[in-house]
Amino acid sequence: ISALLRTSQTTFRNLELPTKDRKAIAASVGFELDDDLPFGIEDALFGYATLQTAGQSSQVHVLATLEKSFSDQLDKMKAAHVDPDVITSEAWAYRSLFNRVLQKEQQDVPVLLVHLGHSRTVLYVHHRGRPIAAREISWGGADLSLALSTHLGISLQEADQIKGDHGLMTSGPVDDPSSPENRVASAMVETLQALIKEIRQSCLTAKGLAQTGVEKIYLTGKTSRLPGLVEYLEQETRIPTQMLRALSAISNSGVKYAEDTDATFALAAG
Repeated sequence: ISALLRTSQTTFRNLELPTKDRKAIAASVGFELDDDLPFGIEDALFGYATLQTAGQSSQVHVLATLEKSFSDQLDKMKAAHVDPDVITSEAWAYRSLFNRVLQKEQQDVPVLLVHLGHSRTVLYVHHRGRPIAAREISWGGADLSLALSTHLGISLQEADQIKGDHGLMTSGPVDDPSSPENRVASAMVETLQALIKEIRQSCLTAKGLAQTGVEKIYLTGKTSRLPGLVEYLEQETRIPTQMLRALSAISNSGVKYAEDTDATFALAAG
């Protein structure tokens, strides 16, 4: 059984170390992290995985979390009768997924995965087979439903239904704000600006780390199925955007899963 720590509970670093010796790497990781964590090393738990070796040097991915966060999460798992063999991070899961579904040449430039959930969104940047950035924001499909409920004066249940039926699709003259479809789209577009801002920030982070910009955006999560969202994000960011068909991509039997299933189970696939 594998279990995950949420992105908001973890931080990671990719380190270049001048050794291939396992004991030397283990000793070096703690030293390198000491001045580079957002919390004290004495309060941290960390582990690492070797990404690659070249000559007498190693590149390692180091995952760290607060010991208290780890203990609390482990207690919750035990209370649910879950006894995991491995505990890792969302970033590492997405890294594993991208390394299975993308060709090596597709990873020569950064790609951004945006996992859109009900109440939170994870933005993960992948480059050359490894995670280079990941962050979690408190924004999701619930925010769109609330905006729609407030804007149209309807219940959240009605807003959920209309959101799923119409999304950002409009009809009729675009300069007619009174049409039902345009009112729905308008209410959600205003709320989506918070997501656009975070996507642009992740793209700037990627460019700073990789010296080149994000070339493609992949969407997962239930909220990613919002009608018209792919087209809207592509228009706003000017970056090619598509759904990530995770389960279908890793299926050895060639089975194509329903789009809702692919969107919902991307993290589990990773």
